[in-house]
This record gives sequence, C-alpha cells and structure tokens, in this order.
Amino acid sequence: MTEQTVSRLIVASIVTVIACAIAIQTRFLGDAIPKTYLQTLLMVAFCMAPLLIMIKIISRLFLSGFKGKSVSFIETAFFFYYIFLTVEARAEWRCYIEEQKKS
Repeated sequence: MTEQTVSRLIVASIVTVIACAIAIQTRFLGDAIPKTYLQTLLMVAFCMAPLLIMIKIISRLFLSGFKGKSVSFIETAFFFYYIFLTVEARAEWRCYIEEQKKS
C-alpha cells in the first residue's frame, strides 16, 4: 500500500464513522438500512482509523529511530515491521540496509 492510499483510507474511514454516527442518531435513512448494519459499519470504520494511522506512523518514523543501530538489528526490525510498512517505506528501509552493508 502506498502512502497516498493509506491517507485516503484514513479519510474515508473517518468520514464513514461520522456519516454512520449521524445516520444512527438522526435515523436519516429511516428503514432503508437496518440499524444493525449501520452499527457494524460504524464499528469496523472506528477500528480501522487508528490501525491505519498506526501504519502511517510506523512507516514514517521507525527507520529514523533505528538509524545508528547494527545492520542485523535493522534487518530484524525490517522483517518484523514489513507488513506494516508502505511501499515507499519498504524501499527506504532496503536502501538504508544496503547502504549500511556497503560501508
């Protein structure tokens, strides 16, 4: 996932939370959509927003925190955080690891 995709998903999940909360409280949609569906959607979107924000923070900040450590430690951290990193962050980590191996 790219940084731009993560940002768009964060905005979409926040908008979904707000729209569902308004629809549940005001009964704006009436009986068109059952309340349980709206509550389930609200719960999923409410859980996704913090997860996506965490992914964005990990992708941006964790490599800078590991700079100066040993290459083996950084490689282990890269392996551990791989699923949470965006495409750009993965490329940055790989370049940094290769650079450290050469020097």
